[in-house]
Amino acid sequence: MSALTARLALAAAAIAILPAVLAGCSLIPHVGGGGGGGVTAGPTVPDAGDGDADTPFDSLPATFPSDIPLLEGEVVQGIDVGTGWSVLIACDDPVADFNTAADALEAAGYETNARSADNGEGFGNFTNDSYSINLSASDTADFGTVVAYTVVKLG
Repeated sequence: MSALTARLALAAAAIAILPAVLAGCSLIPHVGGGGGGGVTAGPTVPDAGDGDADTPFDSLPATFPSDIPLLEGEVVQGIDVGTGWSVLIACDDPVADFNTAADALEAAGYETNARSADNGEGFGNFTNDSYSINLSASDTADFGTVVAYTVVKLG
């Protein structure tokens, strides 16, 4: 299997689990607001997003890798699913904020497998040796306008 085929298979697998990861989104009330703009070097919000029923999901999980750059802004949902993480960050302009987040991943050494932003939305897949990241930005029914990171551990 070529490296490109392997990466495409990983991207497809990551996309396939996205509905299951985001299924919890509709169970959590909207707490969002605007925010967004720059990028942080990693988690700065303390959390206990460890999946316990009594744990709030409106902050970054404590286990989120510090070497994944995140868009600056309010974390409106953060979940550690064991094999990866789902993090939603409120933003003001989905295309501009998607591009800021995607540029930060590329600058951090992630390979771009897919990237598209137009019509008020963005989607991309970025990988390195440790993670596959599906990055998207759009206006959601439950959380407002967000940049969403779906991170899958590789290996």
